Amino acid sequence: MKFKYIILLFLLVGLVFPACEAQFNENVTIRALDVLNRPIPNVSILITYQVSQSRGYTTISPKLTNSNGIFSTILHNIEEDEGAVDCDITISATYDGKTETETIVAGSHPVIIDLKLDVHYLTVRVVDHKGKSLQGAKVVINDFEKITDEVGRAIFRVGEGSVNVIVNYQGGERSEYVDVSQDTEYEFSYFTSNLKLTVKDDQENPLEAIVSFAGEQYETEAGSVTLENIGTSFPVITIIYEGREKTPEIDLSKLEDYTIIFDTHAPTIESVSVDYKDGLLKFILIINDKGKYASGISPEGITLEYSLGAEWKKAKVYYKSFSTYIAEISDVPVGSVVVYKLSIADKEGMTATKEGSVSVLEEQDGINISDDGNGNLGGEDDENKGGFNWITLIGGLIILGILGYLVWTRFIKKQQEV
Repeated sequence: MKFKYIILLFLLVGLVFPACEAQFNENVTIRALDVLNRPIPNVSILITYQVSQSRGYTTISPKLTNSNGIFSTILHNIEEDEGAVDCDITISATYDGKTETETIVAGSHPVIIDLKLDVHYLTVRVVDHKGKSLQGAKVVINDFEKITDEVGRAIFRVGEGSVNVIVNYQGGERSEYVDVSQDTEYEFSYFTSNLKLTVKDDQENPLEAIVSFAGEQYETEAGSVTLENIGTSFPVITIIYEGREKTPEIDLSKLEDYTIIFDTHAPTIESVSVDYKDGLLKFILIINDKGKYASGISPEGITLEYSLGAEWKKAKVYYKSFSTYIAEISDVPVGSVVVYKLSIADKEGMTATKEGSVSVLEEQDGINISDDGNGNLGGEDDENKGGFNWITLIGGLIILGILGYLVWTRFIKKQQEV
């Protein structure tokens, strides 16, 4: 019976004398712990309390616990009427989707308020297919990211439940779900490969190039470089040489040694000759792209621009046979001077050019254009036209003399037999 009176007395005292004073300034220290009472850093803390009866309640913006799992602050209440003061303070701690909430009373709480969360350690270890630790792998769990150390390990604090673990190593990414209900260790095994790259020009000369892969750059030595422990069969590799880039298709499950070619030599214009008949002027172009690994002539890269006066036009160009292309210009009158610009490009953009002019004096076939790009069709400068051809005459007389000698000796021999 006396016990009931004691309880009633405490209740009456609580009504007459509030647990906290008006206009209190409350020191609050919160410590976030995991299930084994280990401090957790970077826990988000929210605190809600009364400012005054007229202004109501406020929630401080989220704050994070320090490396010891602690966050401290002072709460200021400005209510002057003790009867209107609300002494309750609500604290929430959130980490990796787990939240713990507790309500304390101003002026009547522990110096350190411990909030325990369902959080455990998850240790991820990354190894290759031979069990060798892989340092430098990026491990991502929810909003947390870490890099594996020299023993291939990354340690996280995670909320209890199924956790999605993403591991990225040397261009290869894997994702697996891990069930966590206590401190857990999980091993990721990568099948890794080495990749040898050899960079050459079209004539088999080694090139000093830059190889870009997984955010890193490597330089070739004597035209070669080897990338070790690649974690994917299909790495995305970029090779850079003098501002030019190539991204070869690589499949390490089939081949680990690749050669990349940069065509660095322009094609050659072996010869240019012209035919002219019935107003149609034809340029016969003999073009080669030499080199064992030459990229070859690009048909779209052959252009012949010409002018019969002030206006420049493009001739029609087409392939005829091996190394031979034809450029045609129609409606060219006798007496014209055709100025031309010839440009040749291979499939990697290396170019060769030739410029010159052709004087069309009469119909003629097969006239070679000299190295300076100029030529004549007919007229006084044509070697096949002009004065008497003495070489032809002398050659004919020699042949007639030989035939006459043979006939004469045969006739004498028959006379002797008779």
